[in-house]
Amino acid sequence: MRDYLYGVEVGSDTNARKNRGGTEWETLIEPLIKQIAKKNGYGIEVRQKFEKVMKNLGYDVPQSLSRNMDFIVYKGNKFVDIEASYFSGAGTKLEVPGAYLNRTFKEGFSLTLFLFTDGSGWKTAKHRMEDYFDTIPCVTNYQMAKEGVLKTALKKYLS
Repeated sequence: MRDYLYGVEVGSDTNARKNRGGTEWETLIEPLIKQIAKKNGYGIEVRQKFEKVMKNLGYDVPQSLSRNMDFIVYKGNKFVDIEASYFSGAGTKLEVPGAYLNRTFKEGFSLTLFLFTDGSGWKTAKHRMEDYFDTIPCVTNYQMAKEGVLKTALKKYLS
């Protein structure tokens, strides 16, 4: 009986830690992204299904884009999906959906993917991070964003 209780406690703790880190990271960066959006006249949606946001704005969306996005920042028909990932270490899943890279759709809008990330994964997964910097138009961490990298990149892709 004692082993079983330990197993339940360990399993619960592992799952709780996994979700807690992502939620805390999104909560930390949300005010910064909202501030940039407000100051520059961009629309912003937080933790919404892209399909729902687009339908509310009058667009038909390909089924392949029916997914939750952390932050959607937009102006006119240009949209940026800002995915928030805190890479806590080498074991962190460092996956990014390639379908969301800088693309224009027949429905009349463009979608660009930015990655807002931080954590020790930057040190332990250097090759993967290099791939992101080579592929994704804007990869930023908290300090870089505070220094203007995110603001500059949004201005470039939303103007």
